[in-house]
Amino acid sequence: MPVAKKRKLIKFSLWPRQAALHTAYHVTLDAALPRRLGANFYSNLGPRALGEVYDTFAAVTQKFEAEFGTNLYNGAVRNGFPGAVR
Repeated sequence: MPVAKKRKLIKFSLWPRQAALHTAYHVTLDAALPRRLGANFYSNLGPRALGEVYDTFAAVTQKFEAEFGTNLYNGAVRNGFPGAVR
């Protein structure tokens, strides 16, 4: 079944919850790994510091999953999260 048809089956009342979870996740992640530092900052980190960023991302994401019942970490791994292979 195409994705567009699946979306038609989802009740509209679920979307605000998904948006709230999305926002809550980014607020939580930003507290540990601020986006305001920018991609340039993170891309210029050395291997050790980048490993710490990956570990922090994994820990924050898994804690968020446990609290809110999401599947974000596994999604990141499926999409090539490099911290999963360290």
